[in-house]
Amino acid sequence: SDTTDVTNFNSTSYTLGTPTVGASFVAPTSGIVILHFGGRVNLNNATADRILLSAEVRTGSTVGSGTVVEAAADDWAIEIGTAAGTRLGASRVRPVTGLTAGDTYNASVWHHNSVSVASAGSLFVRDVTVVGVP
Repeated sequence: SDTTDVTNFNSTSYTLGTPTVGASFVAPTSGIVILHFGGRVNLNNATADRILLSAEVRTGSTVGSGTVVEAAADDWAIEIGTAAGTRLGASRVRPVTGLTAGDTYNASVWHHNSVSVASAGSLFVRDVTVVGVP
């Protein structure tokens, strides 16, 4: 987790933010993990429409790097919109299956805004926890 503010971003494609928030893990024998991720998200500008926060899993131990296994996706995102100045603190759970037991992966938190506009949104806390399913 990290409490560093990521303020006034404008990115219509998913981005990691700075600092990168995530964790590396070794896949359990079942090949299944549950991601718990969350944050405090603020829609700075109503023109941006929506701010979304999601989690992604990649191969390897370097957080935010490697081949994408499960991409950050709007369908699995925490979402806020459409009134400017609205802040939401929330978390979400996402299952990830099909991992190779014993291999190393990393999970990270990504964000974007749905419509390009200067200073679209801000993040105030981001976190991710990986729980292996036996």
